[in-house]
Amino acid sequence: MLRRFLCLNLSGGSTFLFSVSEDSKNRVRRRRWWRWPLRVCVVLLLVVAGAALYLNQAGLPDFVKRSLQARLAERGVQLDFDWLRMDWNGAWRAGQLRLGQSDAAGSVALTVGNSVVRPDYGALLSGRAAVRGLSLTGFQFDAQLTDAGTNLPPMKVSFPEGELRLADTGTLTAKQLKGDVLGFSVDVDVSLANVMTLRTARKLDAEPLSEKLRPFKARLAGLAKRRDDVSFRSKPSLHLQLGGDAMRPGELKGRGVLMAGGVTMPEGSLDALAIELNLGASEGITGSFLITGLASPSATVGSAMVAITAPQSATNAIPERVGFKLSLVEVTAANASVESIGLSGSLARAVTSPETDENWAYWAKLAPYEADFSGLAKGITGEKGLAIREVSLAGAWRAPRLALSQLDAKLYDGSVSGSADLNIVTRLAKAAGRVDFSLHNVFDLLTPKAQRWLRQYQWSEAPVVTGTARVTLPEWTNSEPDWRAEVRPTMILNGQVTSGPMSFRGVEIESVRSDLVYSNLTLRLPNLVARRPEGEVRLALRTHTETRDFQFDFSSSIDPHAITPALEEEKQKKGFDYFSFETPPVVEGRVWGRWRERERTGFRASVAATNFTFRAQQVDGFTAGVSFTSGFLSMTNAVVRRPEGEASVEALGYDTRSKRLYLTNAVGRLEPTAVAKAIGPKTARSLEAYQFLEPPLARVNGWVQTGPGRNPAELHFEIDGGAFRFSRFNSRDINGEIFWRGQNVTLTNIVAEFYGGELRGNLSAKLNEDRSADLAVHLETKHTELTGLMSDILEKKSELSGRLDGVLDITANSKDWKSWNGLSSVTLKDGYLWELPLIGIFAPVLDGLMPGLGASTFSEGTADFTITDGVVGTRNLELKSALIRLQYKGKVDFDGRIHDAGVVAEALRDTWVIGPVLGPLFNLALSPIERMLKFEVSGTLSQPKLEMKHIPKVLLVPFQLPFQVIDELIPGGEPAEAPPGKRGP
Repeated sequence: MLRRFLCLNLSGGSTFLFSVSEDSKNRVRRRRWWRWPLRVCVVLLLVVAGAALYLNQAGLPDFVKRSLQARLAERGVQLDFDWLRMDWNGAWRAGQLRLGQSDAAGSVALTVGNSVVRPDYGALLSGRAAVRGLSLTGFQFDAQLTDAGTNLPPMKVSFPEGELRLADTGTLTAKQLKGDVLGFSVDVDVSLANVMTLRTARKLDAEPLSEKLRPFKARLAGLAKRRDDVSFRSKPSLHLQLGGDAMRPGELKGRGVLMAGGVTMPEGSLDALAIELNLGASEGITGSFLITGLASPSATVGSAMVAITAPQSATNAIPERVGFKLSLVEVTAANASVESIGLSGSLARAVTSPETDENWAYWAKLAPYEADFSGLAKGITGEKGLAIREVSLAGAWRAPRLALSQLDAKLYDGSVSGSADLNIVTRLAKAAGRVDFSLHNVFDLLTPKAQRWLRQYQWSEAPVVTGTARVTLPEWTNSEPDWRAEVRPTMILNGQVTSGPMSFRGVEIESVRSDLVYSNLTLRLPNLVARRPEGEVRLALRTHTETRDFQFDFSSSIDPHAITPALEEEKQKKGFDYFSFETPPVVEGRVWGRWRERERTGFRASVAATNFTFRAQQVDGFTAGVSFTSGFLSMTNAVVRRPEGEASVEALGYDTRSKRLYLTNAVGRLEPTAVAKAIGPKTARSLEAYQFLEPPLARVNGWVQTGPGRNPAELHFEIDGGAFRFSRFNSRDINGEIFWRGQNVTLTNIVAEFYGGELRGNLSAKLNEDRSADLAVHLETKHTELTGLMSDILEKKSELSGRLDGVLDITANSKDWKSWNGLSSVTLKDGYLWELPLIGIFAPVLDGLMPGLGASTFSEGTADFTITDGVVGTRNLELKSALIRLQYKGKVDFDGRIHDAGVVAEALRDTWVIGPVLGPLFNLALSPIERMLKFEVSGTLSQPKLEMKHIPKVLLVPFQLPFQVIDELIPGGEPAEAPPGKRGP
């Protein structure tokens, strides 16, 4: 046909050329140049029209189809269709259109029974992909995915009668979208006008389709893997209805409902699930989310409901503000349960929002929004006695600030309340709070360390803690922060602790108050005050939480007895029982060190006390400075005042490592008995025999080793004693020095007034392992008055008289009386000794010879003694008087028994006239009587017995009468049985 048309045109043109004139040939020749382009355009139009007609009637040719499939395959798209035709309006129709894509992650395919697509050719020519309308009928989606090389169960979504249409007017309609989607019964009905205005055409890009589909396939693979893990008691259903104008979101109407029952999954199960969303209601957008019977390994929820409301905007599909309300009932999790939880609030788009950067991390997603919320939880209970009646909170989010304006919890016998604020930009968190419940109610919930700390405290009414806190949190981009190194150095706390009556380790306290400050890793209690009826304790504590160094200053005016319940050892409690205070002492000082390192502990304090007793001994006043550092305890400038005087110690130190006690210039004038009783009952008993009638002045310097066993020492005592009594001996004044060096104790320079005379001497003792001592004694006495001496010894008025001089040197062991050895010499002047049993036993005999002979005064007496193995012996004891001379020899042991003793009485031997003139004559005349006056002495010192040495008892029978008279004259008559001897010479 075209060929015939062209032939006619050519033949007609030739005839016309021959018929025109010569003038017209030039015009025709000029017009030919314009006819050829016109002819080409006509030809092209005819070709296009023919091609359109072919595409409309026969469809896309096979060679073009194969070329199109090849080009799409290069981009990873698999295309196939039964036929593809183009309508006269430019729309393309396809029968059984199949689009697919496959790679290592699996394959996906979409099959549409009948499809009509009307492209936007203008957009295509400009490089943008857009459609002006489409219609899909009877479509199906298939997916066969893999996971780590393993094929997952196939997935299929089919809507055989479904229709999805996008009209030229921009109205999108979906009808008959009923089918099964992954086990859900789905019914969708949509009708939206002006849908195309909601999106803009996109430019074609060169990104491979496999990359674009990778996230989609990953999500589908996840669904495929979990599809068999989730089961339903009944088939769940999804119903969706939506209609309206997309240009007017506020007028959209619709309803979406998802229902499921008996859901079981690896994470848990639930009895029922219901989700509903409504558009176009008078309230705007409303929705609800309801779950009942939720159970998981970690938690169970009786029911959970979320309700949302939002006003619909006429111009914006996203609501300006969304209100929500969450309600949970019968929640159990982590061994705790909650009766109910309610949370409500609103979420809106902020009018203005701050600029964000990468430092905001996940907070950047919340920056465009603002929120207000409040909540209430009731009946929180748990194991180990957890019981919280209710917790309420309220807060708001305004980027970059998250504020918790209210937090109140009612629990046990008190409450917890507070507020908090967080700045996202600076990461600065602030909080303020108040706590007034007893921690003992949550004792079982605490760690063992916290329990040990809390067990020390008891109170009838819980303390009140108030305060504020500031801390800079880690970078939001840091997923694993070091809280100890990054956060704790920025923490700042300021608070107060107040308590009424309480006790600490049994120590009763009326009230406690203190500020609490924490900053720069340092905790401080700058002004802690604990009050009791008799006084108070003030404390200022500072401790570094990183180094664990601590220091606290203290001042106490309470009775030390108050702290005895806190002491663990009975010895410590007994030590406090020794004190009795009328006025509490005042102690001020400082303690420092490092926790858990006792060797670093030190302290310094001053002590002042008045009107107290120690072991029943009155102390008018005591002051001292005490310090302890590096294991050395020292006391300086200590002063003790008593009614009779005072004592001071310039320095007293104790080394806890070597257990050595040091004394420097300890000077005092105190009653030794009181000091001994203060030291202890054993010391008091051991010093009972030593009595100072006036407080002596004593000075002590040196050191002594303490601890069990025999301990060396290096001590020097200087004593100015005044009147002194030892056992039955008295002295109006005694002075001396004591040196204690190692295991040797020496008493030297002893000078004492001794019964009108003077006593001088020294004593040394070497202390042995068996708690005995090797003794060496040297004593000298001069002009000692015998009357006073013997009156004290006999504890009654004595008629003995005379003045005595003597020397005594002894060596002995304190545990063995038989070890006593030594020498002694005695001189007596003008002595009357007949009251002594050993001398007085001769008086009746002598008086029988001559009246008054047994009562004469000895003008002189001398004797030398030896002490050997505990036996005192003499061979030259001689007593001289004007009428009689007595010569004694013999031995006496420390039990008072007399051994090998004999006495010779010589009458008129030392008379002044007879002696030098008629002495020889009288000696000759009286020699028979002197021979009769030789006696043997036996018995004991207290009850001696006489026996004449040269006259047998048989010869004395005729003379019994005179001797009976003599016996009657002997004091005491018939001697009684001797009592046990008293040890001592």
